[in-house]
Amino acid sequence: MLDKIANIELNLTRKNNKRNFRRKSFSEIYISRKMDSSDSLMISPAFKLLKNYGFLIKDFNKHSSEQYDLVINIEEFVFEVNLDTKRVVDRHELEYLISHKKELGKKNIKINVLTRTQISMDVKPTERIKLDALRFLFSRCYDLDITKELNKENTFALNNLLDKIYYGMLDEFTRINYVVVRFIDLVNGTKLVKKCGLNEHFNEAIFIKSIRPEATDENKN
Repeated sequence: MLDKIANIELNLTRKNNKRNFRRKSFSEIYISRKMDSSDSLMISPAFKLLKNYGFLIKDFNKHSSEQYDLVINIEEFVFEVNLDTKRVVDRHELEYLISHKKELGKKNIKINVLTRTQISMDVKPTERIKLDALRFLFSRCYDLDITKELNKENTFALNNLLDKIYYGMLDEFTRINYVVVRFIDLVNGTKLVKKCGLNEHFNEAIFIKSIRPEATDENKN
């Protein structure tokens, strides 16, 4: 399998994937939370921001003014991120666990990709974010039939999966990061967007930490 990754061909077939994630409204999520009046006032513009860029919020937990858990759908992908505002400002980075499912025969294959991305506020999205490069990355994972977890022990293979799509991925995550950080600003009344910039000491602007496949039965979610 690693030999396949070392010889990635660019003519991999790109196939459409079914969007089979349950949609849950922003109001449903917040009705179940105990939020004070100042939080409630922030909800509407924060929700509108995500909606404008095509993000669908699945879950949101505010643990404190500095700690948040956010789960969103962007196109057919699920993004999970733990937001630590101190880390965002000090280290200028976010980590996402991105998952996607695909039906193969009688099984659903789920690929989980853990990424670390550099935050840069140089690019402000002007339209809905399209994930063509990310979709191509997952297509490679499926086509290469990755069956075991790839992690720091397989750095060469992980890096090779970004061949020819690195800058496309970088552009997509730069835009996603802007929206996520701006969302927290609207929820919390902060100005993280103004405090975030390119961290010149960070070697990789986007880095895949691990790829973990899962096989589930046809009827399981």
